[in-house]
Amino acid sequence: MLTPPNTNTITSMLKHEIMLTHGQGTDLFVAGKPAKVEVGGGFVIVTGTVKFADGSLHNCLLEICEQDSGEHYGTGVWTVGGKVTWQDDNDFLASLGKTSEQVYPYKYCYWERIPGDHHVGADGWSRC
Repeated sequence: MLTPPNTNTITSMLKHEIMLTHGQGTDLFVAGKPAKVEVGGGFVIVTGTVKFADGSLHNCLLEICEQDSGEHYGTGVWTVGGKVTWQDDNDFLASLGKTSEQVYPYKYCYWERIPGDHHVGADGWSRC
């Protein structure tokens, strides 16, 4: 397991939980708690941290494919209200209360290792 960033600086660091239903079943994810769940087809969902362009840190869920060197396919961010908003949601920016310039580009860091992932550096953060 990787060491997560200093959680005292994560703006949405609340003890939120969600039940996420996927192709293999339903799993509980807790904001700020390391987790990795296989969802089929080589895909996993892992908890982590996202660092937006404005420097703010947020708990997140990351969709990663382990079969193609850790390709990143999706990001869900916990909001202060306890909901997870996904990057491809129409109201993603509005749910975060941020502009596109405040969010993009962003980096991510997940808390469970993804074998062979060449998208992250030695510090655990994705390369933009």
